[in-house]
Amino acid sequence: MKKPLIVVGGIVGFVLAAAGVFGAPADYPPSGLELFYQTIVNGGRTLFQRPTLVLNGGVVCTDDKPNNRTVCNIATPVPSFTPTRTPTATATPTSAPPTATPTLTPTIGPSPTVTPTPAAGQVFLISTSVPQSSCNSSFSLVHSPASAPSLILVDVLYGYSGSAITLSGTPTYGGTPMTLVSGPIVGTSGPQHVAAYVYKLESPPNGAQTVAGAWMTTVSGCTIGVRSYGGTAVSSATGSPVTATGTTSPASVTVSSAANHLVHDAMVDFQSPFILPTAGAGQTKAYQGVLGSLIGQGSNAPGTASVLMTWAVSSVQAWADIGIDITP
Repeated sequence: MKKPLIVVGGIVGFVLAAAGVFGAPADYPPSGLELFYQTIVNGGRTLFQRPTLVLNGGVVCTDDKPNNRTVCNIATPVPSFTPTRTPTATATPTSAPPTATPTLTPTIGPSPTVTPTPAAGQVFLISTSVPQSSCNSSFSLVHSPASAPSLILVDVLYGYSGSAITLSGTPTYGGTPMTLVSGPIVGTSGPQHVAAYVYKLESPPNGAQTVAGAWMTTVSGCTIGVRSYGGTAVSSATGSPVTATGTTSPASVTVSSAANHLVHDAMVDFQSPFILPTAGAGQTKAYQGVLGSLIGQGSNAPGTASVLMTWAVSSVQAWADIGIDITP
């Protein structure tokens, strides 16, 4: 269909031209326009038909052939031809995106001390107090077991010169008098003497407790060692003590014991010149207290049929040693 070249001024002409109304017979009417013919009738006679274009938005343009023109009704403003784009739906994930696992940087520090869990029916050491190594005529220190103990053993190790000096009365634990296991065991070299006692309390009270005792008179030095044990028999938790004294190295005792038992050892020596004694193979040193040339120490070893408890001593003048088997 051939269309006449029509010039339409103003907005309408711009819109029609932009929409491709004129000069595009291949696509007539263009998209967005509706073409129909308006019939003009006068007295029952059809005068002519005139093509009419209706644009989106209601603007009507009529081809007025007799007057060789196109007439548009522009009473209604020409709408904006801004295309509307329907947004593409965004897929909603059915599950949350995975969370990245953080990289863990290990903190390096000192290795913790791990106390192995004892087997059922086995005696084990709970705690050892820092020994008291300064005393005149009495001693007093606090022992704080890490867990509920079934047995407390207290080593009273001291030295003196001249006449014998012994304890005055019985040491107490938490105000309760203790029971003597062994002592005094006295080692002598000339005027120098060393002495050792071991006391016990079975089924002791829990928590921190004060250990206290006194001598008949002032001593030249002492070491008081306190150890708490678990897994022991309710009564008769200690076997017969083994004792020894001497003036040469090593200081030693041999204790009869058994599996699941634990051997308790306490040794005091006087050395000049001063050199720290060292515990033998298989023994674990529990403590060591020093006052001048007087040294008191304790150790433990697992029970077997026969347990040798030794201390290597140098320049020794006198020593006294007590070994005790602790039964489950």
